[in-house]
Parts: sequence; C-alpha cells; structure tokens
Amino acid sequence: MKETKEMKVKRSIITSIRTDCEFDTTCLTEHTEEMDRRMERNIRMNENKIAMGLKRAQEMQTR
Repeated sequence: MKETKEMKVKRSIITSIRTDCEFDTTCLTEHTEEMDRRMERNIRMNENKIAMGLKRAQEMQTR
C-alpha cells in the first residue's frame, strides 16, 4: 500500500491563493462527501425520533 502525504489546508486559504501550481483537492471532496453522509444520517435519525415522539403523543391523547 502506497502511503501518500496530503497537505491539510483550510478552504478559506485555498480560495485566497493565486498560483500556477495544481492542487489535489480530492481530500476536500472526500471530506465533503463524508460530512454530507453524516448529516443525512443525523437527519434520518432525528426524523425517526420526531416520528416516535409524535406517535407517543398521539397514543397519550387517545387514552
């Protein structure tokens, strides 16, 4: 397995750099995809919790 070293740079810095060099931004896109997956998972979990809470509230009202 080939080990690669990537330079961790904040996005705000990247947008302000002017250079003729090419940057490998795969780490940024991979990070963004991972964060999107995490947010989607958290949203699904919260939606489930809300649905369970609504179901409990409805059960309490029908008693």
